[in-house]
Amino acid sequence: MSENLRFIGDGTVGKLVKYLRFIGVDVVYETDEEKILKIAKDEKRIILSRNQKFKEFEDLKVFVFTENEADRQLKRVVEHFNIKPKFFIRCSICNTLLKRVRKEKVKGKVPYYIYITHDDFAYCPKCNKFYWEGTHTKAIREKLLNILKEGRVR
Repeated sequence: MSENLRFIGDGTVGKLVKYLRFIGVDVVYETDEEKILKIAKDEKRIILSRNQKFKEFEDLKVFVFTENEADRQLKRVVEHFNIKPKFFIRCSICNTLLKRVRKEKVKGKVPYYIYITHDDFAYCPKCNKFYWEGTHTKAIREKLLNILKEGRVR
């Protein structure tokens, strides 16, 4: 994946935006059409949408989906842009790159059981949220890997 590959998703692909963040893709989310156009232009982001109207803007890069399902959308965009997943390096809420933090830094900031049973933690400096590899993240990773392993999308 090109390190400068950047996207903006609209309200028609909200679940896809979260999936892409889970695999390390830089993708912002916006529902206001005017803001989408401005951000796409200013930040040189590729618009991801199901809205055919975006195709009218010839000065912008747009990737329009016909699929309703986020699973199929994810597969298409990963194949088309040759994205190599880097799981859980971005905040799933705000898209910020996560910072690895030493265990001592999370004491009293995560549930006690999590603190004593985990050694690796990440932190979102924007959301002030801590992350760790638990059953939820393992399930997400497994689900996304299964989606990406299935045959090519037509």
